[in-house]
Amino acid sequence: MILHMQCCHLNHKQEVWTLDLSDDGALIRDAGGNVRAQFTRDQAAGQFLLPSFSESVKQFRAPVDGELWYFNVARGDLKQIKAFIDQAVVAAGPEAVGAVRNRSIRDALIGIGGVGLGVALTVSSYLHASQDPQGGGYVVTWGLVLFGLVMIGKGVYGFLRFRQLQKLSQAPPAD
Repeated sequence: MILHMQCCHLNHKQEVWTLDLSDDGALIRDAGGNVRAQFTRDQAAGQFLLPSFSESVKQFRAPVDGELWYFNVARGDLKQIKAFIDQAVVAAGPEAVGAVRNRSIRDALIGIGGVGLGVALTVSSYLHASQDPQGGGYVVTWGLVLFGLVMIGKGVYGFLRFRQLQKLSQAPPAD
């Protein structure tokens, strides 16, 4: 399957590159058709980075010529890349699928800790300020609470992805 992507690299802006996804792996070709990067399925699953709300990244990213390049990819094509990555993770075995679950649990626990710590620090600051006879100020730790909420969301998303990978690994192979 060949997908078209608009290169966002400084020296190649507005060029249309291609991403060739196959059972053997993936190739990134420049506007002239020259292979600029080649990946096995496992390498692609580990090195391709999809757009991420939590990282404020809007483009698909992949290593080309030793650095991370950004590409604008159509929404439907991003779904194809995600499916390719998911199939590679499932093909890597149950340990790889379990690693997705473990990351989601870790992220959720970090988030719960961040929210809990942020609320505890805010309450502690408020209680300390209320005991000051001259009306001391208190601090609301919004940043820590928001970080925790984002991490909880990332953990939930990771768990949903794990469930999807689990279903994909149990599905009968397509002919």
